Amino acid sequence: MTHGRSQSSFFYWAYPVALLVSMVVSWALYHKRRFKGALWWGFIPVIWLLAAIYVVFFLDAF
Repeated sequence: MTHGRSQSSFFYWAYPVALLVSMVVSWALYHKRRFKGALWWGFIPVIWLLAAIYVVFFLDAF
């Protein structure tokens, strides 16, 4: 039973860690004037949210 708990703990912290990493990398790229890369790195948390919204609203209907 502890294996499931550690796995859920990983998923609990995965999004905040990815959010912080993408913010730092995006800021660093923006500071180096690599705007396209900064935009894509800043978009990573939005992709996770879109996937979660899709699962909640569209896959829940089945």
